[in-house]
Amino acid sequence: MMVGGEPAEIDTLKREYERLGIAESVVFTGRVPRAEVPEYIAAAQVGLSPIPPIPLYWISSPTKLVETMGMARPVVANDIPEQRALLVASGGGRLVPYEEGAFAAAILELFNNPEAAQRMGRAGYNLVQRERTYQAMAQRLEDLLRRLMQERH
Repeated sequence: MMVGGEPAEIDTLKREYERLGIAESVVFTGRVPRAEVPEYIAAAQVGLSPIPPIPLYWISSPTKLVETMGMARPVVANDIPEQRALLVASGGGRLVPYEEGAFAAAILELFNNPEAAQRMGRAGYNLVQRERTYQAMAQRLEDLLRRLMQERH
């Protein structure tokens, strides 16, 4: 299942899947209402976060990565700073080069080893609960502001 994407991207993927003879095996949802995203993540065995490794994204925090980890699903993501930091810290998935073969190999690895995939999903979930909930982030901000105020006085 391919959730999201721009129409031109979806058309390109559909043509490629037709060429490979697997178009009947893939469902393209296009964009879905925000409220439905958790349902799709819950139905997934593995989440993907392919983000082009260009400077624009070096300072981004991909929501799909955090949301997928927060639902205890392992993630296959490429190496941009935030994705690297989260996956290295948590062990919540596989960090791969931004290459289709690397993504495919990691996906197959997780499909073929469901126990490892489940452990990764749980590890990602634990990190998100510890560090990325709104409450955890607000607490860190409050702690920082208190420390800065104390240093100033």
